[in-house]
Amino acid sequence: RLQRRTPTSMERMQITDHSTHESWGEREYVMSKVFEQGSDLQYAAPTIQNDEEVVMMAVRHSWWALQYASSALRANRRIVLAAVKQSWQALQHAAEPMRADLEVTLEAVKQNLKALDFVSGAMWDNRQFVLTVVMQLGSKLQHAGSALRGDREVVLVALRQSWWSLQYASEDLRSDPSVVLEAVKQSWRALEFATQQCRADPKVLFTALDKDAAAWKYAAGTMWGNKQFALAMVKVQGCRLQHVAPALKSDREVVFAAVMQSWWALQYAADELRADCSIVYAAVKQNIAALQYALEADCRILLLAMNRDGQAWKHAAPTLWSDRRFVLAVVKHQGSLLGRAARELQADRVIVSAAVAQCGWALQHASNELRNDRHVARLAVRQSRRALQYVAPQLRAKWDCFEALDELDNEANRVEEGYLPTFAELESELELQLASELAACSASSPSFQDIGDLVRAPGSGGEAWDFAEDCDIEGSDAWDYVEDCIVF
Repeated sequence: RLQRRTPTSMERMQITDHSTHESWGEREYVMSKVFEQGSDLQYAAPTIQNDEEVVMMAVRHSWWALQYASSALRANRRIVLAAVKQSWQALQHAAEPMRADLEVTLEAVKQNLKALDFVSGAMWDNRQFVLTVVMQLGSKLQHAGSALRGDREVVLVALRQSWWSLQYASEDLRSDPSVVLEAVKQSWRALEFATQQCRADPKVLFTALDKDAAAWKYAAGTMWGNKQFALAMVKVQGCRLQHVAPALKSDREVVFAAVMQSWWALQYAADELRADCSIVYAAVKQNIAALQYALEADCRILLLAMNRDGQAWKHAAPTLWSDRRFVLAVVKHQGSLLGRAARELQADRVIVSAAVAQCGWALQHASNELRNDRHVARLAVRQSRRALQYVAPQLRAKWDCFEALDELDNEANRVEEGYLPTFAELESELELQLASELAACSASSPSFQDIGDLVRAPGSGGEAWDFAEDCDIEGSDAWDYVEDCIVF
């Protein structure tokens, strides 16, 4: 609010002179003075300050003179309007009835919204007044009466000026897709103020997502049970799989799309899909660390992983330690792991030979029969003298003799080999399987852009979305049909 300036000493002297001048009680004298300087009305006698003609002349020359008019004239519409037309600040000196007058307040507000500080509270229930105000500053909708905050036209005018004003609209209008859409077109953040019902509207939600992918956090919980929406989300960021409905975490197409975008998403898949060969391979191909989330990794996947990281065996399922091909590959990398193999494989001469050739003291895990096998024992001891302690006692007693004979035996260093597919063969086999899965998924799942276009099609609303949910039946042909209707 404006502060009245403290007069200087010279002005105080002039005021004293004016106030004691007898002529200030004469109408003609005062008329001549206010004609030159309207603020001189302050020195006039009370009867003159109540003279409508004198006061009108004063305020026409200086809006500031309104404060010196009598209380009756400060409630005179004609005089107050003349002052306000010069400056909106004159409204602060008007009587209370004038602060609730539509014409007077609109004149002040059109000049400067600061005039709202002097407007009567009753004006916030006046539709025309509120429309004028929100047209200049939409956020002022917060001061409007409840009836006007539920007025569609008033709210839309406010939203066109500022999307932020959506938060002040009535709940019914915040549930109206067409109203919320008006705000979302300006900023996706307006979705924060929409009701859950409106956040579940595909057209509103995808309009927000088009502006910024971060709008997904405002999606209604029910949307995460919609397969098309879930697919669109996980294709942008795979880890959003954690938010989808439990039923969709068991959906192969949704999980596959998520894992292809981010291996990290594998941890959120249903148990049966965390044991799926193609899905696990898609994740492990990106990062071997994905093995920690696989419930049961395929032997081929683990073998490829071990080629890049020798510690990948730690993620092997217990059943794989009975798989001859897997165990043979593992012990060739780390012979000491023979101890984890099934008993029947610890009695396999090829596997044990491969293990002791890599780590001599792995002989301790071999069967009694193979610990008494001269060829196997010789491979172990040649790799590590420490392995001699695990050789069968009857064989160990003749060891010095055997060593002498071994020098003449060309077969002493031969390791019996078992067939293992090359890493290139394994990778080729898995890549073919993965390519087949990708082709199947891409044929049946619309892209994020496809869905965005669909909900913007003429008359989309619920009909277009219902059609989208049926698209899985006809595949890409159905989407081609919809795209013919799109208005860009």
